[in-house]
Amino acid sequence: MVAKMKNLSDELTLEESSASLALVYKEKNCLYPINTSLKELSEKKQIIFEDLNEAIKTFVSLKGEENLSVIQILKILLLKKQGRLSVDLKQTERYYKYLPLLDLKQEVIKLIEENRLYPENALLISRVKNQDQVISILQRFKLTFSEQRELISFFSDYTQSFNVKKKEELFDLIRKISYPQYSKTLEDFKRIKKMLNLPASIKLIEPRYFETKKLKLELTFSSADELESLVLKIKNHIREKKALWEKIFRTI
Repeated sequence: MVAKMKNLSDELTLEESSASLALVYKEKNCLYPINTSLKELSEKKQIIFEDLNEAIKTFVSLKGEENLSVIQILKILLLKKQGRLSVDLKQTERYYKYLPLLDLKQEVIKLIEENRLYPENALLISRVKNQDQVISILQRFKLTFSEQRELISFFSDYTQSFNVKKKEELFDLIRKISYPQYSKTLEDFKRIKKMLNLPASIKLIEPRYFETKKLKLELTFSSADELESLVLKIKNHIREKKALWEKIFRTI
């Protein structure tokens, strides 16, 4: 477990041995044994507790319960479930469903601690056939909740390995495999859109997942005269390239 100490910039950890539990203050990865009081912790580096409850109480007190990570709370709840701990935390009942996370690979737990993987999505990792690939992607790219869901869902059915440099490339490949018809429609739409060669101030936007045939035009202007000019350009553009405009509607 890792926590930021109040008024100190270094880290506080709990390290358990067979006989005791140490509250350790790390500085540049060096450990210094002490047996003095907490108020001297800024100068001293380690306190040994014979009692697990006292160690956890001290840890939570220094960290602040509201600042505990999901993994830290789960470790405390697991000790409580095993009957080894009597310390009570506020509003922790909702965390019990996350206890299976502690059985996952250390790399997955680290991703949760680093806020690179939502606990709800981490629960689905066990379904994944190629976990190493998913872990590698999560380590490289910062994904939203829905993107994580899409990634995990895909690798629950497929075992492909992707070597991509951008997040957008990754999801283009995933959707091309998962939704071949949608991917083909999007590809054709982008090709025809490029042929239309619209001015930078006029953007053609496709409907989400092509659920409808309604397209959107986004215009950028800073005056009424500019708007009037853009409207005229659109009229002329449709007249000159009507065949392409009709083709793009047939595509979607």
